[in-house]
Amino acid sequence: MASPPPSSSIAKGGDGIITNLHPDIIRALILTRLDGPDLASTACVSSYLRSLSTEENLWRDICCSTWPSLDHPRLKQVISTFPYGHRSFFSESFPFPNPQPPKPNVRGSLALATELISAVDIYYHGNPIYSKVVEMETSSSWFLSTPFRLNLLGVDNPAPRSPIKYGSSNDDTWLKHLEENLSSSWIIVDPTREKAVNMSSKRAVSVERHWLTGDVQVRYGRVMEGDGGWGSSRELV
Repeated sequence: MASPPPSSSIAKGGDGIITNLHPDIIRALILTRLDGPDLASTACVSSYLRSLSTEENLWRDICCSTWPSLDHPRLKQVISTFPYGHRSFFSESFPFPNPQPPKPNVRGSLALATELISAVDIYYHGNPIYSKVVEMETSSSWFLSTPFRLNLLGVDNPAPRSPIKYGSSNDDTWLKHLEENLSSSWIIVDPTREKAVNMSSKRAVSVERHWLTGDVQVRYGRVMEGDGGWGSSRELV
């Protein structure tokens, strides 16, 4: 009967066992099957797995499969400037923002970003059906005088990659179905500060038909706490 492995090997987390596998096997057959949170957890197991789990191509594939809009040339260039590339982008974009308001810097206020890039993806039953990237100059009169919102569809916009087929003779039932199964991801990127934040509301706030055109309109929203500025103790955005 074979003797059990020494306790010292177990205490090391089995690191000696995993290192017996060729790194290419770990990369191709194990790490590529993990999602972002699991890959981040794997990087905490040992220094050896961390060296493999932090490779840029793994995080690039995870980010692009999670948010197809990141395939846009401008976003590729911006994310490449982040401290750890797509791994930094994922760590900032995957969780929801911290509900605690940010602390002001030593000068009392934060300088406004000169440009913001929105990466938007719409999902139906969890599968991406539409993606769009919108670049905005924050100094323009249009940006400063209107609500912070994005209109995704228009005459010059690409059509959804997978149009949704009308699935019910009852219009109210179908609109309710869309409300429950359409989800969105809205990530705002500050290319100057190399920062990103997830503004997604997940499910739609409302789904209804326009009274004049008959088009189905889907609205998403997000409410966040501010930093206590603009004469308010806790401004909401």
